[in-house]
This record gives sequence, structure tokens and C-alpha cells, in this order.
Amino acid sequence: MPSLLRNNAYQTIRQRLLKRELEPGTRVSELALAKEMGISRAPVREAINRLASEGLVMQIPNAGTFVKRPNRIDLENLYQVRLWLECEAAAETAHHASQRRLKQMQDALDQMQAVAREHQGTGRRFLSEELFDRHLAGDLAFHLALIRGCGNRMVSKLVDHHHLMSQIWCAVPEEDIARVYSEHLRIFHAVRDGDGEAARQLMREHLTVACHNALDRYDWHQRQQAAEGTEEIAWPETLREGVVQMEEGTDDAEPMTHTHPPEYHDSVPGNSV
Repeated sequence: MPSLLRNNAYQTIRQRLLKRELEPGTRVSELALAKEMGISRAPVREAINRLASEGLVMQIPNAGTFVKRPNRIDLENLYQVRLWLECEAAAETAHHASQRRLKQMQDALDQMQAVAREHQGTGRRFLSEELFDRHLAGDLAFHLALIRGCGNRMVSKLVDHHHLMSQIWCAVPEEDIARVYSEHLRIFHAVRDGDGEAARQLMREHLTVACHNALDRYDWHQRQQAAEGTEEIAWPETLREGVVQMEEGTDDAEPMTHTHPPEYHDSVPGNSV
């Protein structure tokens, strides 16, 4: 029972992160969440500790727990890891994908296509909340089926986690979901046809576009904040130093760079994850 409560608490908080009900920089109240879920604080505390170990929340001594607010280097590192892992996994899956995995990928594509068609009929620029949730679910299901098809559980676990971070940190109501669907469809065809090299290259192109869009949007927000003289989260002065230290980290790793930096856009960039 304790493990069930702990897992339920973890899944509940994670869903709130995915739905942006807990925005980056906001405080995560152990007591409030426990009351909301109708359980004791212990399983909530353990769930929060797990999220902290996964890098999704920050625990600041004498201050509390806050939703992680990624910086530019976080985004670069996230997509670099995904490029390293998912491109090779896609190629591997193409060589021995089971009919079960192909069916899961096709079902996910059908869901993404249905969302794109429904959205097109609305005449709106951005997805509604309901369509956005369905789009993200289809996108996640596609990637998970593809990655699990490679047969390497360690890679699957790593990619699962990093794709989750992409959805929490980078997902926005995509205005060009027809393009996103088309990219996934081409990857699926390569995998289905057993063309590992094509699957690898198409996944690389898909993730590169997603990375550039995420960085474009981050830079756009930074310019907006600079122009308005504000910052995304107005941290209390007593917490500012601790937050900066937590976000920058203490290791000596060199920041990763991209050969082709994202292009400048005047409007808010969209994004696929």
C-alpha cells in the first residue's frame, strides 16, 4: 500500500507538471498536495524526492521545493542527449521492429492525425487545451513505442525520462501540428520498411527542428523580459542566490554547443517535442 500511494502521488504531481498546472519556478507544497490527494505527507514527500532526483523540481535548503526552471544550457543538453540516444534507437528499431510496436506507432499516428484535422477545422492558430493534451499523448506514445522497439531497456528508460522533460519544459500548443505529424509519419515509414539509416536521419532532423524551436522560444522570452525589465519568476531576494546556484550546478562540465544556432524569429516560435 505505501508503494502504491507513493506511485500515485508521483504520477499525480507529474501530470500536473505536464499540464503546466505547476509552472516553472512555482513552489511545490508538500502539505497542500497531501491534502488535495487525501493522503499523508510521507508518500508525497517521497514522490517529490523522486522528482528532485529526476531534475524536475529543485529542493532548496530552508526555502522549500520549486518546479525546475530550465535555462538555455539545460535545453541544449536535453536535446543533445535525445539526439545521441533516439537517433540510434530509431535505426535499431527499424532492423527488428515487432508488429506489436508498429501497431502502437500507427495508433499514435492516427491519434495525432485526428487532432491535426480537428484543429484545422477550428480556424484557430493554437490548439485548445483538450486537443493539446491529445496531441502530446499521441506524440509521447509514438516515441515510447519507437524507443522500446530497440530492445534496450536502459536506453528506453533514459529516453522515456528525457522525453518527459521535453514535454514539461518545451511543449506549447503547437500551431504547425501538421508538420509534426508529417515528420513522425516519415520516421514510421522508414522503421516499417526496415531502413535504419533513413530512420536515424529523419529522427535527427525531427529533433534538430524541435531543439531549434525550443531555443528560439527561450531566446524570444528572454528578449521580451529584457525589454519589459522583468524576469520570468520574481524570486524573493533571500532565495535568489540559492536558486542561481541550483540552476547553474557545481560541476566543471563544459556547456554543449550546437553547430547550427537557431535562426531569429520576431513572433513566438512554435515547438514540437
